[in-house]
Amino acid sequence: MHRRSGLTLIELVTAVAITALLLTGAMAAVGNLARSEERVRAAEARRPDTTLLATLLVGDVVHADRHRRAGPKDTGLELQTHLALRARDMEAEHIRSTVRYEVRQLASRPWLVRVQETGLAKPRGELAAPGITAITLAEAGAKEDKPLAGQWQDVADRSVVTLTRDDGEPLVLDVWKK
Repeated sequence: MHRRSGLTLIELVTAVAITALLLTGAMAAVGNLARSEERVRAAEARRPDTTLLATLLVGDVVHADRHRRAGPKDTGLELQTHLALRARDMEAEHIRSTVRYEVRQLASRPWLVRVQETGLAKPRGELAAPGITAITLAEAGAKEDKPLAGQWQDVADRSVVTLTRDDGEPLVLDVWKK
């Protein structure tokens, strides 16, 4: 009798069944990975890009002499600066100005709005970032004491600006004036 080489029907069916199970598991894993990636992208899309805001804010604080809490529930910040951005070309100009960062509700979401007042010119406001619920400025290393609303304080050579996001996560900027 000659022994044939090859697979029996049972071996072939068993191999196909195992392959099907492995492919089913792999497809489920790939599907879960794709859904997780979509959730991460959606969460990132809801979180504002704060790069431009950080650049504006650091520039304003570096050129500020004094600051105070402002806005409803002290969620904003007002700075007296000696540098303003010209309306026509957004170039820096060395003149006295007041810059306010205010939290406003727009389309049922909090937005941080930057308002600049320079001399007799009409105040100019611009949207700075969505999802910011509060902004504070304090001297680096100082204890967090709440000055009275409206009380002006000198801006320290090293300050910490804290932006509170609507997801509760803070963004902390360390600002050096010199």
